[in-house]
Amino acid sequence: TYYNNKEDIEDSIQTLMLDLFVKAKKYVKNENACGWLMRIYRNSFINFEKRRIREREYYKQQVEILRSNNSDFSGYYEKYLLLNYVISSLTDYERELFYRKYLYGYSINEIAQEFHIPKSTLQYRLEQLEIKIRKL
Repeated sequence: TYYNNKEDIEDSIQTLMLDLFVKAKKYVKNENACGWLMRIYRNSFINFEKRRIREREYYKQQVEILRSNNSDFSGYYEKYLLLNYVISSLTDYERELFYRKYLYGYSINEIAQEFHIPKSTLQYRLEQLEIKIRKL
């Protein structure tokens, strides 16, 4: 996939690095390392592109909701800036939790398995994330 801007390239590489980190425990010593890396590389970029498409659709839906609920659409820009401020204030880890839980709709079980952490730990981190978001 070809990306037109530096931010998309950096985001896709960051996603790849996170995928490699998360999946490192699943590597089998006798497995072909190059093939294993290439499989993760390919799947990571395919999944990144799918996420970008879902994000675009999600934001389009949110714009339509705002348009239908507000005859005065000028307030949208303020909400957009606020949302960008909140998301940019999160750490990379918090942003990944936020996206997986609220944007992609992953269950707590799915997220806990992906990050290799207990569900109770994940629940606590999500509660702390919600507190942080409310403060922002």
